Amino acid sequence: MNQLKNIFISASEELSTLPGWERFMMYFWLSGPFLFLIERSPADFWVVVIDIAFLFRCVRKGQWTWMEWFWVRAVFVFWLATFLSAAFSPLSLMALAESIAWIRFPLLAIASVFWLSRHAALIKLMLLMTGLGLILMCFILTAELYVNFSEWSSVGGMSARLSWPYGDFVSGNYLGKFGLIIAVWASANVSAPNADRIIAGASIGLLLLIFTILTGERINAILIFSTLSLALLWLNYWRIKFLVVGGSCLVGGAILAISSTDYLTDKFTSSFFEGIFGTHPSGYIKLWMTGLEIFKASPITGVGTGMFRYICTEMPFADTSLIKCDNHPHQYYVQILAETGIIGFGAFVLMVGSIIYATWDDGRLSSDSLPKVCFVVPLALMFPLQSTADIFGQWVNLMMWYSIALAMAVPASTVAKSSQLRQ
Repeated sequence: MNQLKNIFISASEELSTLPGWERFMMYFWLSGPFLFLIERSPADFWVVVIDIAFLFRCVRKGQWTWMEWFWVRAVFVFWLATFLSAAFSPLSLMALAESIAWIRFPLLAIASVFWLSRHAALIKLMLLMTGLGLILMCFILTAELYVNFSEWSSVGGMSARLSWPYGDFVSGNYLGKFGLIIAVWASANVSAPNADRIIAGASIGLLLLIFTILTGERINAILIFSTLSLALLWLNYWRIKFLVVGGSCLVGGAILAISSTDYLTDKFTSSFFEGIFGTHPSGYIKLWMTGLEIFKASPITGVGTGMFRYICTEMPFADTSLIKCDNHPHQYYVQILAETGIIGFGAFVLMVGSIIYATWDDGRLSSDSLPKVCFVVPLALMFPLQSTADIFGQWVNLMMWYSIALAMAVPASTVAKSSQLRQ
């Protein structure tokens, strides 16, 4: 309790030193986790307002040194590659609109690193607000389970999926993508030499894992499990007994959640492995194959940013047995190849790699555990061997880039070069 009290006191003191409009923006920034609980439009509004305020601040103060950082330049290189793709797309204007809109996501990360990270106390409070948002989501999902348990657990009902508070099956994304920075925080606290922090970290980590499984989101559940495990391993690779105990707790929590109903057990075991290793290709594999076929048709610049959904239904394929059209191919790297070609793919890999490296480099010399493992967030979210949402879409990208932004801001607030970051 004393630590929580100190976080609020330090944040209040830091806020009191800010000019009026910046103080308002910091309060607005702290409201983000709760706006994300409402719906995508308030969340998108939150991101856009922060982006505009950050650019206004840069113009007002004449501070543009952040554009000298390599990872920032890599973001803009990829952005330019999407414009090139749009220029050669058969649906140029639509692709151009998608390209223009996409920059708001990484701009949130840029604003977080070069503005929010100036205030270490507010970073801690932001982590606390994010954690409170996740706990509130767990209460909401508990209420949904209580009300709809029979339908949730039955075949042909809700298919073991949860949808509150959105009315759509994206609650698992709030836990698994938006909340991924808190999974890293949980592992960092479990690795601490303090009993209170260990209990807090273990409780939050298991809560995240169990409720993500209960949403029926298999990929998000794997994402949380892998992030918790990798962060624990990174911080404690020499503590074999500790890792065995920690790993056993994670596996035990996962088994407990998965075995809560027969349908959920089947979904996470036989059904899951049948989809990967079955004799008949799954829908995801067909989508990936379709994306690669579209890439072959336009390998240099692709078919245009976000245009997979439109081009797929119009393109004549030589062999349609492995073809499936959808809004996107459900795989970031396949989508990038199909929509932006080899040029965009190279720029995207450069951007992702530079973000992961910058986050690791900023935190590697920190005396605190959390900054050292924040790089796991972008690494896990951008890991190529997973099915994903639309890399140019709205809802999931808002959640994903929120976590990336906060993960980058945490180590940026502690690095020795902070005098440059805080200009």
